[in-house]
Amino acid sequence: MNDIFKDMQAKVGCEYISDLPSYKRKVWQEMKRLNPADYEERQLEDFSKYVFGISYQTLKDVMKILLMYFFLGMSDTEIGDRLKIDRSTSFRSRKNSLEEIKKKLKENMNDE
Repeated sequence: MNDIFKDMQAKVGCEYISDLPSYKRKVWQEMKRLNPADYEERQLEDFSKYVFGISYQTLKDVMKILLMYFFLGMSDTEIGDRLKIDRSTSFRSRKNSLEEIKKKLKENMNDE
């Protein structure tokens, strides 16, 4: 299995692994291209919490719903049908995810 910390360090071009949280945008772009099967679930979880401050499962859920909504142009009803969840659940998940991301980004920007 590969080491996501070392792989991301090389991909974003930071000198130290400890610098990864400072490269959130670049890491996020690389995460979208990432093949999760190349890494252990536990390491993905640790990486997500270290860099973004949220669990990997939350990150996956966010990515799935946001990709369907913004890039595939799917409505909350269509997303709900595809994921076998209620339309209102899709809406709340998307809304809460965006709020959580916004909150974390503000916190992290204030830390820098």
